[in-house]
Amino acid sequence: MVRDIPFQEYDFRNACARHDFLSRNYRDMYGEQAFLDDPDGQRHIDTILRDDMLETCKDRFPGSQQLCQSTAMAYYKGVAAVSAVPHSFIVDIFKGLGGPPPGARR
Repeated sequence: MVRDIPFQEYDFRNACARHDFLSRNYRDMYGEQAFLDDPDGQRHIDTILRDDMLETCKDRFPGSQQLCQSTAMAYYKGVAAVSAVPHSFIVDIFKGLGGPPPGARR
C-alpha cells in the first residue's frame, strides 16, 4: 500500500506483484544474460507496471485520480530509471557493500 500523500491510499500491490512475476519469468524463460542484455524486454515489463498502476487509479474521483496517477507515474519513473542502470554497475555497488541484498538472485 502506497501512503506517500496524507489521507490517500493507492494499492499498487497487484501491479508490483505482476511486475515481479513477469521479471522472474523472463529470466527463467530466456536466462539471466538475455534479461540483462535486452533492455527492450525489461522496458516492456516496466510499461506493463505503469499501465497496471494507472488502471488502479481509474475509478477514483477526479482530484484523487490525478494524485493517484501522479504517484503511479513517479513510481514508474523510479522503476524505469533503475532498470536503465547497467547491470555491471549495480553488481559493482553490491560488491562494495559486501554482496547482494538478502534474497537477491545470484
